[in-house]
Amino acid sequence: MTRVRDNVPVVVVGAGPVGLVTALGLAAHGVPTVVVEAGPAEVSAEWRGSTLHPPTLEILDRLGLADRALTEGIRVDRLQYRDLTIYDVAELRFQAIADRTRFPFRVQYEQYKLVRELRTKAVASPLVDVRFGTSVSSVQPGDGATPATAVLADGIHVACRCLVGADGSRSAVRRGIGVAMTGDTYVTLSLVVATDVPFDALRPGLGPVSYWTGPAGRMSLIHTPDTWRVAVSTDDPLAGDAATAPPGAESSGVHPRFLEAMHLLVGERPWPADEIRQHQTYRSHQRVAAEFAVGRSVLVGDAAHLSATTGGMGLNSGIHDAHELVRRLAPALGGWCRMGCGGRV
Repeated sequence: MTRVRDNVPVVVVGAGPVGLVTALGLAAHGVPTVVVEAGPAEVSAEWRGSTLHPPTLEILDRLGLADRALTEGIRVDRLQYRDLTIYDVAELRFQAIADRTRFPFRVQYEQYKLVRELRTKAVASPLVDVRFGTSVSSVQPGDGATPATAVLADGIHVACRCLVGADGSRSAVRRGIGVAMTGDTYVTLSLVVATDVPFDALRPGLGPVSYWTGPAGRMSLIHTPDTWRVAVSTDDPLAGDAATAPPGAESSGVHPRFLEAMHLLVGERPWPADEIRQHQTYRSHQRVAAEFAVGRSVLVGDAAHLSATTGGMGLNSGIHDAHELVRRLAPALGGWCRMGCGGRV
């Protein structure tokens, strides 16, 4: 027999930062949510996103989640723009927006730490029912008269007033409601290297965040609490161009394009593989969903739009999506919930 759970205000698919900010934001307005996450409750340590912009810090602060990032993160009061072959530096200082925000700086704080805090807070909330290890097999978007429905892998049909797809670039919700995502994939790969090498000691005057461009290519250099994260443009996901690699690249196990950039940045030095904590390539995309809302279903974050990772726009724009959705959705559901509604499946 099909089991049906009715009277659920909001179902959020995806327990990443975007889905959890949505759920916690709604909970702050008294609106219960069910959060469905296909992955496990544990969050592994990895160095992907780390950038929190001033307005994102304001959103997190309203949820009581900014303190740890502010205390443990790397505070960035200026951005540096450089060329690998020129020593002149252009700086943009956040002090210029001090009259517009309580946080005139950005913070580098690893995304996995933020997700752990969000999950802890969500699990502790009586208005958020988080179900880890539960995938969604199909969805119905609903309409003005019909609730949206999420069919869980265990056979439960959850009918809700609003279904939120915060389940990433391969969103099951987006596919289920029939929304196409169009755009392009950048031809150039990004090589990401995480290392404990103290670049600020090797390159005097280096700030915690710098972007480099010019004839030698493009590179970003970001200091996070865990590591220094280097992203270098390359056309080769594996071996690089051995003909132009510095001597010793073949035996180091480190991508030659990284070694080329480091040679220009800090001069000649050995880069043994045991100094590298992460060493991988990925592609960036520029894509957008044809629609962000169908019936009672809404897409947010990477499920709705993908952008290049430079500047942390993916994480930050996704959290802004969640904040704006809560701002518009909570008043519509608040009165209905005060008349009595459930949240647990």
